[in-house]
Amino acid sequence: GSKLEIEMPYLDVLKPYAEQGLGDLYERQDEAVTEPTIKELSEGNPKLESEIEGVINELDREGHVSGVQVCVIDQSGKIVADKAMGNMGGLKRNVPMRTNSLVLGFSCTKGIVATMAHMMVEEDYLSYDEPICERAWPAFCPGEGIPEELKLAFPEETTIDEQWEWKRSITLRHILTHTAGLSMSLPMKFTIKSMSSCEECCKAYEYDSNAPGQTLLPKTKPGDECSYHFMSFGWLVAGTLVGAYKNRSGDQSITFEEVYNAILAPK
Repeated sequence: GSKLEIEMPYLDVLKPYAEQGLGDLYERQDEAVTEPTIKELSEGNPKLESEIEGVINELDREGHVSGVQVCVIDQSGKIVADKAMGNMGGLKRNVPMRTNSLVLGFSCTKGIVATMAHMMVEEDYLSYDEPICERAWPAFCPGEGIPEELKLAFPEETTIDEQWEWKRSITLRHILTHTAGLSMSLPMKFTIKSMSSCEECCKAYEYDSNAPGQTLLPKTKPGDECSYHFMSFGWLVAGTLVGAYKNRSGDQSITFEEVYNAILAPK
């Protein structure tokens, strides 16, 4: 459709088939479950639980949510509040939301890695506005001049020199504000196994002279356009933070999990 310049509402076309397929998996009922399923802890924080319950009830009254889960854990790992209300929504609107209901979540770790980034800037591991390839992550885009093998790998790409310079200018601020120009750039050899390794995915954004054709370059000049980096965000931030931590610690084998434990994990 896009190649023929035809506007096709794909989601509208697929929606009834998706609903029919999913509907076969669950018993559907006309009425949604609306009764609260609030769980009380035998040892919790009554004041906090009361405040959370008030917010949940207000969201429910205003029709903002179908169901809600809220769990608060203190630094010692103790659950101090655990609440659930409403239903699972959509085709599962007849299924009550419980405190142990499994809910598919997206982008939940973006806030965690962003918090780590701000903490590490505060502790002078790196800065927001220095290009990450200069000190934090040299392998991300090494050398000032564009490699000849990269030009040969993209002979028909007329903006390759410019894109290389764009990549060399990317800063932590660009990444955190989704303006790095790499929103649609994903590792070319992308598998479920590789996706489970933060280090392997970070490495895919580095320049490999042995595989120049797999180089991921920004599509727009960093800072010019805000486009949600739905998958690349975490790996770009992680690669930058691990590199900055390596510079200070001297440990070149450290992993992102180990950096997280050192910087952000509850002590």
